[in-house]
Amino acid sequence: MPVKRHRLTTTLLLALAMQACRTTEEAHPLEAEPRTSDVDAHLDRVFTAATSDAAHAAAAEIERHRESAEAEGALLARLRARRDAAAPAALHAGVELYLLLHGAQAPRVFEVLAVAKRPIVRRIAWQVAARHPSSAMASLVSAEIGRRAAKSASTGFSPEAAAAAKANDLKDAYPLIRAALMEEHHPEYARALIKLNPVAAADDLLSYLSALPGLTAERRVVCLTALSHFETTAPSLLHPGYKDLFAFATVADAMVANRALAFLSQQIQMRPKHFAFLLAQVPEGTQAAFLGKLRPSDGALHAMLADAVRALSIHH
Repeated sequence: MPVKRHRLTTTLLLALAMQACRTTEEAHPLEAEPRTSDVDAHLDRVFTAATSDAAHAAAAEIERHRESAEAEGALLARLRARRDAAAPAALHAGVELYLLLHGAQAPRVFEVLAVAKRPIVRRIAWQVAARHPSSAMASLVSAEIGRRAAKSASTGFSPEAAAAAKANDLKDAYPLIRAALMEEHHPEYARALIKLNPVAAADDLLSYLSALPGLTAERRVVCLTALSHFETTAPSLLHPGYKDLFAFATVADAMVANRALAFLSQQIQMRPKHFAFLLAQVPEGTQAAFLGKLRPSDGALHAMLADAVRALSIHH
């Protein structure tokens, strides 16, 4: 009974979504398809019910034909025929309907949509791949990423493609995702790098932060994602970007500053002389601002760092 209730609830939600896009679908009429079998009639009833208030009728049709291979093929054919003409919301509802009936066939849906002409349809394909990971899906996603990388002078990536690569554990996509992050600054790329290779991601994200010209809304999220990752997987100790983190600990954005300060304080406790040496290499204004950020309870650490920085500055 819980499973049936879940299916009915999902179908009801789908019906509401398709009701919302009905007027859009009417504005973009699709070529009529022949009705040559009971399966076609069944599909017409499903689409009609799903785009009206008759959600219970749609649920009944779905349940009655859930195991029908003939219905599966016919519905997939409809998605293929409609992918380049249907309104995006209507196409998305059709994809959801197909996956509700035949979720195990998600790789076939990806194949159908990934080669569509419209970017928004390809985006739906990547979303399907991210939500339905499997070994079969991983092979298809890997092939599509490779095809696009070979065809495009840029990375050929999108945040949705990165999410699909992450969900399907495609470690070979790591270099392309790293390049996309440097170009586009989308946080989904950072999350994918961390999932695919946490150790390499720590160094690459510190390199990203060191080259960051400023904090836009998206870059801020990437920054926070990177600093949060550093707390569990620190970059290599000799990474040249460590000294740039002192500036992040003094920015006006309180959340970014506090994250950077927490990480640096943790590292300074373990390697005070090394980080005193790094602090001595940053401008005096940044030194003073960082030392002023240390908590009163870190008084001894503040004094040690200040003395070490002063000695190093005199020495140089």
